[in-house]
Amino acid sequence: MRRSGAETIIRQIMLETNLRFVERKTPAATREAEASIGPDLQRTLICHGIISMLVRSLPKNQIPKDQIPMTPTRGLEVGTGYGGPLLSYARLIPQVMWYGVEHPNRQYLKTEGYWQLLKQHACHLEPCDITSQALPFKNESFLFITCCEVLEHLPIEKVLFVIGELYRVLCREGWLIVSSPNQVSLACRIRMLLGKRVFDLPIPLDRAGGTFGHIHLYTAEEFAALAKMLGLQVCDVRYATLHWQHVTAPGLWTTVHYRTMWFFERLVRPITRRLADTWFVVLYKTDQCDRVVRS
Repeated sequence: MRRSGAETIIRQIMLETNLRFVERKTPAATREAEASIGPDLQRTLICHGIISMLVRSLPKNQIPKDQIPMTPTRGLEVGTGYGGPLLSYARLIPQVMWYGVEHPNRQYLKTEGYWQLLKQHACHLEPCDITSQALPFKNESFLFITCCEVLEHLPIEKVLFVIGELYRVLCREGWLIVSSPNQVSLACRIRMLLGKRVFDLPIPLDRAGGTFGHIHLYTAEEFAALAKMLGLQVCDVRYATLHWQHVTAPGLWTTVHYRTMWFFERLVRPITRRLADTWFVVLYKTDQCDRVVRS
């Protein structure tokens, strides 16, 4: 299948950042990186498609066709990681000025190369522990916010605070895109049937103190209900299978197992799309919204 121009650019950026900031001791670093970026690549492609569609729908006087406006429309990515998605948005959607937020304990934030790469793509990054600190931005600062693969890492008691902060910095008539692993996916159901764990213990990760693994998963319906309660309008819910076709675990049996489950999931998806491993919820802040949620 022929790759689109956007997919080629995103793949190149993600491969570059992965090779630069992920420490690997094996000589097959490039091959490992190619395999590991697969889910992030597909996720970023989906978000890029949504944001591009929204940008095209904006009034012409809000974003001039051929130049960045004097007061730029701003976008924010929460949880920038190695920078692949953020830099991809900056390259592919230059009409938007892009900002990122990442936990201050991440090791790559301490390297000069990370900041140079952000500067080359005209991106701005603010280190912030979103579970204990307010986002370092004024109210209604961003027209677009992406929060992908973050929700499942948050302690449950911090979820309302984090979503409330996203609400606060989101412009009226702005858009919030959230994605997360699906709690009721086929993969989770099978792991539970086999007596295997689905969640990580809520113990801070050694490589970045103050951050966690997957300590709680949600369904799209749960998150949509929470967003409505906070005053956001749910515009779209999508499902996608991102992980099973990208197996990086060693061993023939593991590869065969995951490939078989991926094939089975593809067969049953027409019956129920909710068995997919990832969901996306697109939210809209109406111009009547006047509440700021904090907890």
